[in-house]
Amino acid sequence: MSELTDDQIDDMKDAFSMFKKKSNSDTINIKDLRAVMLSIGLNPKDEEIAQMEKEKEGEIDFPEFCALIREYQKQAINSKDELKEAFRVFDQQGKGYLTKEELETVMRNYKDGLSDKQFDLVMEKAQFDTEGHLSLDNFLKLIFNE
Repeated sequence: MSELTDDQIDDMKDAFSMFKKKSNSDTINIKDLRAVMLSIGLNPKDEEIAQMEKEKEGEIDFPEFCALIREYQKQAINSKDELKEAFRVFDQQGKGYLTKEELETVMRNYKDGLSDKQFDLVMEKAQFDTEGHLSLDNFLKLIFNE
């Protein structure tokens, strides 16, 4: 997934065009990066945006924007792989799902963990089945806002 599809590039061009500083400009202000990313369905964390802004000061052109998005997607894939592995570790019996208690353990131990407020929000959004189980697919949808 390191390469962007034609549809993704078209969506990115449309979003990039909406945020260009002037109609004849070929750049966007780096401060608009979050808004552009949100408009194409990406939901970067504050620290990810801060890092991108640090790396690219001022304005960026479309090829630079595409490079940032490719790098963001690579990192997201790595995070997704890490989360799949975490899911498997906490699903010790290989049931294919996590209970609410197991989900709490995963969420509190992944990276820097979650605050109580963040965890409560996650639990509200989680799509548990009628038996209180969360599948791997629903777990990933929950984490990546898919």
